[in-house]
Amino acid sequence: MTKYKIILLFILAALTTGKLCAQADTDEIMEMLVEVSQEEAAEVLKNNPNLRSVDVEAQDGILFCNFIFKEGTLSHPSDEDIARMKERIIPMLKSTFESLTDEDSDEEITEDELFESLKGFRFIYIEETTRKGFQINISVDEIRNSKQEVRKMDEPTTEKFMKQVQAEQYANEIAKFNREACPMVSGIMVVDSMNYDYENLHYYCRVDSVEQLVGDIEAVKNGIRAQMVFAGTATNLFTILAGLDGGMHLHFRVQDIDSSFTIIFTPEDVKMMTESDSTLNEAERARFSLNAVIENTNAQLPVQLDFMTQLDSMYVEGNNLCYRYTILDNFEELNKNKSAVEWTLRSQLMSNDAQVQYLVIMCVSAGYGICHRYYPLTTEAAGKKAKKQKKPEVIQFCFSVEDLKSYVKE
Repeated sequence: MTKYKIILLFILAALTTGKLCAQADTDEIMEMLVEVSQEEAAEVLKNNPNLRSVDVEAQDGILFCNFIFKEGTLSHPSDEDIARMKERIIPMLKSTFESLTDEDSDEEITEDELFESLKGFRFIYIEETTRKGFQINISVDEIRNSKQEVRKMDEPTTEKFMKQVQAEQYANEIAKFNREACPMVSGIMVVDSMNYDYENLHYYCRVDSVEQLVGDIEAVKNGIRAQMVFAGTATNLFTILAGLDGGMHLHFRVQDIDSSFTIIFTPEDVKMMTESDSTLNEAERARFSLNAVIENTNAQLPVQLDFMTQLDSMYVEGNNLCYRYTILDNFEELNKNKSAVEWTLRSQLMSNDAQVQYLVIMCVSAGYGICHRYYPLTTEAAGKKAKKQKKPEVIQFCFSVEDLKSYVKE
C-alpha cells in the first residue's frame, strides 16, 4: 500500500480539524486500513501544533477519523467550503483504492473485496473545549463513481501538493484573522468582511458613493495591498494568494444608491500586484503596513477614549510608533499615577488581543518601539501672550523593540 497517499488524506483533514479513535475491526482489510492510518495519524499529530489528539476507529465498515483541536484553533468552514474539501478528498481516496487493488500491490486485495469490507469514511473535526465542529461523510459509492481524474503522484509531486494544502490553510486562517478585525478602513472603502474559498479571496466592502470609485481603481488596489498581514514572518496573504494562482473578488455595496457590484482581479492581476513588493525586505514590508494602519486610524481621530483621555493622532517619529493623547481633566493626577498607567499600557501590549498582537509584530518587524505621549488640555492664547506660552508639558511611556519582542505570543 502506498502510504504517502494516506498521509495526504490525513494532512488535508488535520489542517482543518482534530482527533482519531483506535479500535480495529475484526475484518482483515479494515484492520489493515486502521493500522496504516494510525501510523500516519501519529505523524500528523506530531507536526500540527493545533491538534490535541488524532485517532482512527473502524465501526460497521466505516473508517472514523476523529481530529480534536485545541481551543480557538479550529476553523469553522461554510457549507460550500466543506463541499470543496470533500471534492478534494475523494480523488485521493480513489487513488488509494486503486493502489490497494492494483495487480502489482503487495496487499493482494481485489476491488470487490475492498468494496465489500468498507462502506465509507467519516472525518470528524471537533474543538476540545466547545465540542463544536463539523464532519465530512464519504461513501464507497461516491469514491467508486467519481468521474474526477486521479493523478498519480511521485514523492516530489506529493511534497509540492502538501505545501499547497498548507498554504491554502494558512490563507484561510489569515482571512479569518482579518475578518475578526473588521470593519477596517482601507483608503476610500470600508472592509466589512473577508473570506477565502480555496480559489479566490473575497472582500466585502462598502463605499459612500459610486463617484468615489470612478477612475480610482488604482486607489482600490493600493488599499488592498496595504492590508499586508504578518504572522511572525514577512509572509503576507497576497504573496501566498499569488503562489496559489488565486484571484481576488471585491464585492462592493454603494450606500447612496443602495446597489452592489463586484470587481474581479484575476490570478494574473494578483501576481502583478505583488511583484513590486517582492524586492521589499521584512522591515520595509512592515513599515508599508504600519503607514496604512496610521492613515486609517488618523482618518477616525480624534476620539475620546474615556472621561479624561482623548486620542489625537498616531505617527512615526524616529524609530518609534507614537500615540498622542490629550488629558481633558486633572493632568496632575496622571503625573501622580505614572506607575499604574505604565503597568496598564504594558498589560495591553502583552494581551492576547489579535489586533494588538498584529500591531506589536509589525512594529518588531519594522524595528520600531511604541511611545504613548500625554499632553494637558490647553487653550489657544491670542496676541503677545501666545508668543510667551511655554512648550506644553508631556508625560510619555515608551517600550523598546526588545520590550515588544518579549510581548509577542509564540
